[in-house]
Formats: sequence, C-alpha cells, structure tokens
Amino acid sequence: MAPANPRTLDELVIPAEYKTTIDGKPFLLYDSSDEKSGKPRILIYSTEENLNLMTNCNNWYADGTFSSAPSIFYQLYTIHGIQYSNVLLFLFALLPNKTEETYVRFFEIILNLKLELKPTTFMLDFELSTINAIKMVFSNTSLHGCFFHYSQALWRHIQDSGLAIKYREESNFALNIKKLNALSFVLPHLVINAYEPILETEFYIENEILLSDFLDYFESTWIGKLCRNKKRRNPRFPIELWNCYNLVKYDIPKTNNSVEGWHNSFNSTLNALHPSIWKFIEALKKEEKLNRLKMHLFLAGTEPRQKLKKYKDTASRIKAICNDFENRSINDFLKGIAQNLS
Repeated sequence: MAPANPRTLDELVIPAEYKTTIDGKPFLLYDSSDEKSGKPRILIYSTEENLNLMTNCNNWYADGTFSSAPSIFYQLYTIHGIQYSNVLLFLFALLPNKTEETYVRFFEIILNLKLELKPTTFMLDFELSTINAIKMVFSNTSLHGCFFHYSQALWRHIQDSGLAIKYREESNFALNIKKLNALSFVLPHLVINAYEPILETEFYIENEILLSDFLDYFESTWIGKLCRNKKRRNPRFPIELWNCYNLVKYDIPKTNNSVEGWHNSFNSTLNALHPSIWKFIEALKKEEKLNRLKMHLFLAGTEPRQKLKKYKDTASRIKAICNDFENRSINDFLKGIAQNLS
C-alpha cells in the first residue's frame, strides 16, 4: 500500500521502493533535500544507462507539463534526445517553479551527474527563463526554438489582431502572411534582407493599416524594431533561435512535437490532474521500462515508426527549396516555403 499523500514538499519522504526502477536499479538520481540547502526541492529520475546515452547524444529536446505533476510540485520537465534515429526519453525532473534560478540549478545538477554531457543543439519552447539558463550552463550549445511553437505564436497574434477570419477565408491573404513563417528557413544572416522586401510588395502596401498591429508585434518579438538610424533593435527572441535553416540542412527535427506527444500520452496514462506523488512515480517507473525496451529494439535494428507520407513529402519539398535557395528570388523562395506550411 502506498504511503499517505504528502501535502507539502517538507512532508515528502520517499521510501526505497520509489527510488528504483521496476528492475530494482537506481532511478531517483537526485533529491535536493539530501543537501539541506534550503532551496526549493528538485527531484530527478533517470538511470545510469540513460545518462550514458545522453553523453553520446548531440541533439536534445526539452519540454515541461503542469497537469501531470503532483500538486506539491509545479511541473514535470523532461529531456529527450535523438538516439538510433528516433527521439527517446532520457530524464524526468519534478521542479518547484519555472524561474531562471531553478532552471539553472536543474541544468547544473544534470551536468554534475554526468560531466561529459555536451549537447550540440538544444530545442525548447520560447520561455526566456529556460533559454537564459541553458545559455549559462551549456554555453557552447546552439539553441533552437520549436518551429511549431513559433508558428503557433504567430497564429495567436493573427487572432489577437482580428485577422483570423480573413486568414481562414482568403487563401492569398493567408499565403502572404505565411511568408513571415517562411522566414525561419532563410539563412540566419539574410533574414532581415528577406523580410524588408516583403513590406514593399503590393499585398503589404495595400494592407499596411490592417496589418500594422500584427507587424508591430512581429518586429518587436522576432525581427527587431527599426530605429531612426535605420538599424534594428534586438528582438525579444534572436533570429538564430527561431531559424530552421541548419536544422533542415542536416535533417534535424525542427519541432518539439514528438516530445509534446509523449507528454500528452503520459497525461492520458495517468488519467488524473495532479495525481498523488506515489501514483506519479509508479507511472514513471512503467514509462522507464517501456522506454528501455524501445531503446533495445532500436539498438537491435528495429525500424522506428515512420512519419505519415504527407509529412515526409512536405519535409522533402521544403528541403529541396532550401537547397535551391541561391537559385531563387527571395519572393519565390518564401512563396515556395509558404505553400508547404499548413
């Protein structure tokens, strides 16, 4: 029988059976309460095998979820990576909040668990506290924001600007707006040069007033507002963060969709908002066993699940357009990419 569910982090005492995998191997690799530092509590669940795989994994993906975290914690945060041509789960963490200080602690703890960890790329959402923390701890890592989250952010502001109906009902209107999404696929140092001619096209001139609020948001957040000296201020998110060109070039996934898919699946498995800590850990143990089985199958040569044909075809077309960048006008390039975006 599980212990009583603690009401606070101070009440949480974790019995031995909730510190190991189903197979009895160490699973709770870090509990900050052991250090008696007085800082908000962090728990990290992983295995030595997973940490070893992480050292050989260049591309990391991270995301957090709130509904599946036990009520005494703020969020479940997970790190995944590409291994055996598939995105696999490496590490679970229960975090007390989403402050930059906590993220710095979390990433420093991971690094202390395995000093050899040196990811080449790190994909995440556009949360500044996480971005700043990763820059501090993994200073040589290239950060990439999820293209899906970028597109969703633009869509939210299309709605906020009162443009949603026009976007849905007028295909030419939508295509021209999607050219802004398509800027993600331009070489980073050429994005500004690609953006400014867009504003000089007939569509943007004719709709200047209608689009003013949306473009004001777009420039301040993603491009940088134009100053009097004709230079641009730093945007909220640097161009390199939301640019996909090199991800497409080297066949690296440009979204966190597989990670979000895992979180959605895990939430369904729990079938409860903010479950008890004991139900939650039991679910982690089952997930670890399933994940380990997947790793061994992929190691043995089992083919990972294939993308749907329509998504593979779209990715192939986008890569072909990117490879043909030098042979196209900027407008043709952006239009070609935009036609492949949903």
